[in-house]
Amino acid sequence: TKETRNSITKNAKRIVLASFYSATFAQRIWANQTKLINRLSEGLERSILQGENPGAWARNFRDLLTKEMADTGKENALYAANRIAVTETARVQSETAQESFRKGGFEKMIWITEMDERTCGVCGPMDGEIFDVDGAQIGGELPPMHPFCRCSVAAYYERDSEALE
Repeated sequence: TKETRNSITKNAKRIVLASFYSATFAQRIWANQTKLINRLSEGLERSILQGENPGAWARNFRDLLTKEMADTGKENALYAANRIAVTETARVQSETAQESFRKGGFEKMIWITEMDERTCGVCGPMDGEIFDVDGAQIGGELPPMHPFCRCSVAAYYERDSEALE
C-alpha cells in the first residue's frame, strides 16, 4: 500500500541518517559532499525499496568517486564505491529487519552466515547464534561486521518443547 511504502521510505531515510560509531552517515562518507551523499542515499533507497543490487548503482556512484579520488585511479574509486554500496546496504537492511522484528513482536533473532570458502573467521562462528532484538548493535549482534559482510539475521521464535509432543 501507499502507506506502507511511505513508512518504509521514512524508516529507511531515518536509518540512513542515523549515528553509527558516533558519526552520522554524512560524516562517515565525506563532509559537505551533498551530491555524493544524495547519490548514495538514492542508491540505498533503490536497494531497499526496489531490491536493486548494490553493485548496479555502485557503478554510477563510481563516477562521482573518481572525481573525488582523481589521484588514486578508477580502480580504487570502483572498489570504494562497491564497498560503500554493499556495506551500507547491509547496514540499512539489518536495521530495517531489526525494526520489523520489534514490530512483529519477536524478542530474538538468529544470525545467518554465508558459509563457503570466503567465510571469514569473524562471521563463521556467529552462524546460528541467537541474540536479543532489543539492544542489538551493528558490528556486534547485527551485521555487517566488516566491509562486504554477507551475513544477515532472521526473526527467531523458540518453540516450547512440550507443545511439540
